[in-house]
Amino acid sequence: MTVTTRAVAALVAVVWSLSAVGCGSTTDGKPVEATSTPTADPDEPAGLFDPCTEISDDLLRQMGVDPATEEADLAGVEYPGWKVCSWSGPWYFLTVFVGDKSLDQMRENKSFTKFRDIKIGTRDALQYQSTSSMQDEDCFIGYAVNGGVVMIEVATMFSEEKAEDPCDVVIRDAIALNSVLPN
Repeated sequence: MTVTTRAVAALVAVVWSLSAVGCGSTTDGKPVEATSTPTADPDEPAGLFDPCTEISDDLLRQMGVDPATEEADLAGVEYPGWKVCSWSGPWYFLTVFVGDKSLDQMRENKSFTKFRDIKIGTRDALQYQSTSSMQDEDCFIGYAVNGGVVMIEVATMFSEEKAEDPCDVVIRDAIALNSVLPN
């Protein structure tokens, strides 16, 4: 799949910002190293739910995305500690991120805004957008799962007009994915 430069930049920015969350704090504007132990080996994302292999093509088609457009990781490059998979819909990219972060870290991350607590089925979830989103072109749903977080993103393709609110689409997609995502 050919991914637009904007989409790759957005994916890199999201995962980069997530990896930086919780790494430490500042004292008088100077970084202080974090003292907590990571919840997962950053070099071994094994054990994480892999959206590329664990979400069926039939489910993806029912959601309106093309399984043939699957893109593993970030433009095909593995990012340690994360499993990432994206697909193309008619006017948007659907991306599922799985990593060892927490929903509290999402809230604290300055790269995200417009937080809203919601329910997807019986799950508590967090809806939010990236601060770099121009004209509300993206939307995320985050779930806390055992050992980390699952994030689902819908982002408008650079070359397309959004046909509906990305937050409506990501909620619909999260409902569809709810039964296959880890607890």
